Amino acid sequence: MEYNLTVAWFGSLTRLWPGFSARLSLDCLTSFCIPLLGSREECSFLISFLPALLTIVFWSGAIKAFRAIRYAMKLSDFKAFKKQGKKISMLTCYDYSFAMAMDGKVDCFLVGDSLGMAVLGYKDTRSVTMADMLRHTSAVARGTSKSFVVADLSYKSYSSPSKAVKNANSLLGAGAKAVKPEGPLSISIRALLKNKIPVLAHLGLTPQSFKKFCVKGRAEKEARKIVSSAIELEQAGAFALVLECIPSSLAKEITCSLSIPTIGIGAGNSCDGQVLVSYDLLGLYPDFSPRFAKKYSDFSKLAGDSASKFDSDVKKALFPKKKNSFR
Repeated sequence: MEYNLTVAWFGSLTRLWPGFSARLSLDCLTSFCIPLLGSREECSFLISFLPALLTIVFWSGAIKAFRAIRYAMKLSDFKAFKKQGKKISMLTCYDYSFAMAMDGKVDCFLVGDSLGMAVLGYKDTRSVTMADMLRHTSAVARGTSKSFVVADLSYKSYSSPSKAVKNANSLLGAGAKAVKPEGPLSISIRALLKNKIPVLAHLGLTPQSFKKFCVKGRAEKEARKIVSSAIELEQAGAFALVLECIPSSLAKEITCSLSIPTIGIGAGNSCDGQVLVSYDLLGLYPDFSPRFAKKYSDFSKLAGDSASKFDSDVKKALFPKKKNSFR
């Protein structure tokens, strides 16, 4: 009976892989086992467990593959990740090609106004315009299907409630799923939230308003102000909060005080997630390397070496070759 069931199970494989012979395969297994176990009955008894074993192996692999699939990140996932204790990964992204390369590899893309310095060569983020943000947001959105896209509101683009709502809706129209203004709760941020625009808040070091790069919240008075601002932003409806360049102990206190996730950059490891400038991660922006950044690759050297090799090939008439040319 067991032997016949095993044949039937193996027979189902024939429908998946034409030419697979269930009877032949089982007879081969039995013939191999008889010298070891002594009788056909003992072999048949052991082989009867084979379908169950193979089924377990198959489903174990299927479940592992299923878990490895990254689905499109949704707004509701941010709070769910915090409840589950699952960290959120975020990288800045500024164009279509990098979006295509990194989509689904991290939970979230931030089309940050850091593109002013990293991509456009400006001296600071204040020089970035809404036209810049719209162009780069739409480029990233066209290359993204899985990672959640957040776009920065540029300097002075939310100086009044009406401007904030208008410019935020423009970014959403360009493909962003949320916007990120900087600073504590203001009438402009309230207007965004009142109009059901998803807001990723940002406290600590706020590059649009700081005069010099420094850690915020070391003084007790400043630390208390950041904590109270974080609570106000959560109560107003922000779905998450970026904490930039604050002491790790303060970031931990804020993270434990909120039900929305905190995403740190230079704020220690207790935050619910981390964000980095992708050009820092890739080693593409040599002008400035903050302490909190980590260089995972050296694209700057790779680009330079590739350019030098190309130059050498051209000068030696090694490029283009026949395969690079048309008839």
